[in-house]
Amino acid sequence: MSGVSTHFVSLIIVLFPGGGVDKNEEITKAMVRETKEETDAVVKNIRKLGTIKIFWGPNWAKTEKQKYRYTAFQGDEMHFFIGNIESFEEPEIKEEDFWDGNKLMNISEVIKKIEEKAPFDEDIRGYREAQLKFLKEIVKRHL
Repeated sequence: MSGVSTHFVSLIIVLFPGGGVDKNEEITKAMVRETKEETDAVVKNIRKLGTIKIFWGPNWAKTEKQKYRYTAFQGDEMHFFIGNIESFEEPEIKEEDFWDGNKLMNISEVIKKIEEKAPFDEDIRGYREAQLKFLKEIVKRHL
């Protein structure tokens, strides 16, 4: 691995917006909107990497919001994208929206944090494995 490649990988930032797709909204547009609303990043050149459907187990829900989501949906459809951060604007972040206190993280740090949580509980195994797959694919493409 050359120093240039390592440096480039260190510039790859992972965003963790959550939220949903509004009625009649395209998934890509929802990703751009949620990213700006929650991280203040304006993203462009969005490309979809894949989608997974997660069916949460009954022990997954910890917060009231999660308990409601479990009752209503029993799971989530998660979409993974790659793109470029064009700029940053004032954030509209709510404390409940933070993933480990930070939604803008270096990709290597994210992979490490996820791997440290292994072995994964049955309730979240599919989601964590999909996250790692897509993140490692991004790193591999940019080495």
